[in-house]
Amino acid sequence: MLIRFSVSNFLSIDAPVEFSMLASKESQHLGRVAEGENMPARVLQTAAIWGGNASGKSNLCKVLDYAQHLVVTGTRPDGPTGRIPCRLREEAAKEPSRFEFEILVETEGEERMYRYIFAVTGREVVEESLAEMRPVSDRVYFSRTSGAEGGEQVFNLEWWERRVVPEEERMFARFVAKGTKPNQLFLHEAMDRNLALLAPVFRWFREQLVAL
Repeated sequence: MLIRFSVSNFLSIDAPVEFSMLASKESQHLGRVAEGENMPARVLQTAAIWGGNASGKSNLCKVLDYAQHLVVTGTRPDGPTGRIPCRLREEAAKEPSRFEFEILVETEGEERMYRYIFAVTGREVVEESLAEMRPVSDRVYFSRTSGAEGGEQVFNLEWWERRVVPEEERMFARFVAKGTKPNQLFLHEAMDRNLALLAPVFRWFREQLVAL
């Protein structure tokens, strides 16, 4: 289930724009909202977007299409990321496009909340992270940053660095990170290399994210 997503610097969108399925404090029609132990709040079961021609409705769907493509299909070696910066501001081409998703995913028989963030330029991924959103503190699985265009990729594999994780698993996660190309999402590479821990989030993008 999609809880919330935001995007900035993509197509006609410049400053961050957010779409949220979180319900307001309205007390009527409570049967139309979903509640659960692992949900951050009441969540709408359906929502609609409307507006005049050229108001950005189609571009919002293109945001979802692009994010899904980058996660599921990935990029070709040394190829562009395919992102299209905001066309309404000249300097936008020099800045990354940023995407943030909060989703509810069934994992090991229970529903869990995840926050997945990535930011890309035309040539590389400059930011990426995945965390499980928990009541007390988030559980960060990994984060990734890079410096200037073409700079070194820095990975922090927090979940795998715990003492309870077998050394073999830790080394394999490091291997996958090291093999992730600058223009590729780690989430895509992890699934391609069968890093099973991240599979539920990947499958959500592949099977449940549908933009019409």
